[in-house]
Amino acid sequence: MAPYAQVGVQAQWTIYDWGKLKRDRELLGVQQLILDNQATVLETNLNRADAAFLQQMESLLQLMESDRQIAELQARLLKTLALQLEQGVATPTDYLLQSNAETLARLQLKAHEIQLAQTRAGYWVHQGGLSIGC
Repeated sequence: MAPYAQVGVQAQWTIYDWGKLKRDRELLGVQQLILDNQATVLETNLNRADAAFLQQMESLLQLMESDRQIAELQARLLKTLALQLEQGVATPTDYLLQSNAETLARLQLKAHEIQLAQTRAGYWVHQGGLSIGC
């Protein structure tokens, strides 16, 4: 058996690319337009989300102010009923009902405070204040 070897080199050079370079440039231009459009859409969506967070926070602050006023009124009524109960004008049931009403008003205020804290935390995360998983 005789030693056998084969060596080869292949070179290819396209003199004319049949418009491929032009198509590639057009494709890159279209892809750039798509990316620009996606960036604009993303920015718009982020701005809308920001506005929604801010609107929700403002709404909760208004609700909390209303809740404070209601709780104060309920507390005044409870004091009035306590005096009436001492004088025998009101019944213990009336006093307990008013006490429950005041407690519910204060619980509603606390619930809105918690919702505001959750919304603020969500807004902070949305703004990039916390990187989860990094």
